[in-house]
Amino acid sequence: MLIAVEEKSGSYSDYSGNEYRDEAEVDYSILEAVGLIRRVETNFFSVADWTIAVSYYYLTDLGYHFAVACGLVASGKDKDETPSSGRL
Repeated sequence: MLIAVEEKSGSYSDYSGNEYRDEAEVDYSILEAVGLIRRVETNFFSVADWTIAVSYYYLTDLGYHFAVACGLVASGKDKDETPSSGRL
């Protein structure tokens, strides 16, 4: 999720152009509590005329191995596709 505030006009924009929805916050909280994902939030910082804050979730190693075990993603053993390679 990307939140931006234009400094001159004070207008507010929420650039949630992804799959995250507030209704799923409980689901994300559960996944975070068991260590499958982690949430990262930045403080507000300036870019041109905008003040921006970024929040995102990332899959932990445990989450990756859980997804492989559940058949949600390929293990990557054949194609060098591991979480550290950045290619899933």
